[in-house]
Amino acid sequence: MLARFDEQEEERLRGTELNLDAADPVRAWGGASVYEVDLDQSRAAVGFWLASAR
Repeated sequence: MLARFDEQEEERLRGTELNLDAADPVRAWGGASVYEVDLDQSRAAVGFWLASAR
């Protein structure tokens, strides 16, 4: 799992991917990602997820 965090940090520093989480100490609320960033083509993919309201 730590290797994935290292990989995400490398991608963030290269400007090719950014992953964000929304959470408090008790639960995760959701997350968002910007990935497949192509600055030459001025485009990227965006994804998000939200936890259920339970």
